Amino acid sequence: IDNQIAIVTVREVFVNNSTYPIAPRYYFPLPDGASATQLRWFWNGCWLEANVTANSGGGSGVNELPVLYQNYLGPHPLKFDFNTSMLPSDSLAVELTYVQLLPYAYGNVDLLLRNNNAFLYAGQQMPTQSLNVSLHSARTITSFSLLSHTGAAINNTGHDASLHYLATYQPADTNYKVRYALSSEELGLWSMSTMT
Repeated sequence: IDNQIAIVTVREVFVNNSTYPIAPRYYFPLPDGASATQLRWFWNGCWLEANVTANSGGGSGVNELPVLYQNYLGPHPLKFDFNTSMLPSDSLAVELTYVQLLPYAYGNVDLLLRNNNAFLYAGQQMPTQSLNVSLHSARTITSFSLLSHTGAAINNTGHDASLHYLATYQPADTNYKVRYALSSEELGLWSMSTMT
């Protein structure tokens, strides 16, 4: 995060646990106001990259999903069909990067990240979940915290802050919420506000 602009990279690994080949299709619930800038995946020993355009989201296939999935994906989903077939036990690593202006209200800036996948993986524990956030600000960072989860390692040096959270074999049933505040006594408080 640089001041109030977040560049978010989501890394996910999918495994075909079925007994038959599948043609993978990737959906991601982009937050309001976010724009995808890169989508790449690791397959057969190398990274491949998609051409991300304004039309990469939604479109064919989203409306045919059950309503529960449509609600999860929200109004601006990104959709991508991989041109491959995953055999049983194959894994596919996907990395999506997007940029977003974070909402500011009452002196706080919030970064909200989807991590509540309980309806997708009911009763399952994820082998690894991690969140790493780096924040840089020209104004003094007066507070920096992970409100949604406990046990994060946080470091704040005034103009740079970092957060690291790691969970192993836990359910992915809670969205991430990071909150920080910047000094209101320094210039630039209102220039980046999203308050209306």
